[in-house]
Amino acid sequence: GEALDDGEPLDSIPPRGVFLTLRGTTASSWWWMTRARASARDDRPGPTEREVPGHVVFDAGLGRDLGDHLQLQLLGRNLFDQTYPSSADEKSMPAPGRSLQLMLRGTF
Repeated sequence: GEALDDGEPLDSIPPRGVFLTLRGTTASSWWWMTRARASARDDRPGPTEREVPGHVVFDAGLGRDLGDHLQLQLLGRNLFDQTYPSSADEKSMPAPGRSLQLMLRGTF
């Protein structure tokens, strides 16, 4: 992401990153999921951006089917409460910290 005329970095070019997700199910209607997301350091911010440190975030989930159309889910995000900016924008807030969601999900 560089400007053709002067080679300067452009805005909105994300750093390199990778996701790894593992999912599984059991015979008794349970499922589980783990996810790791890693982003490299962005040390060439665009003109309205700031440097963003590299970071790794871990998520995990667990659920159970309660019937053909109903599922109970528990999802944990940013489990190690990693601190990092939500974007490279100079005015961005920190990304959300650790969170848990309990959901009852229905389908039609």
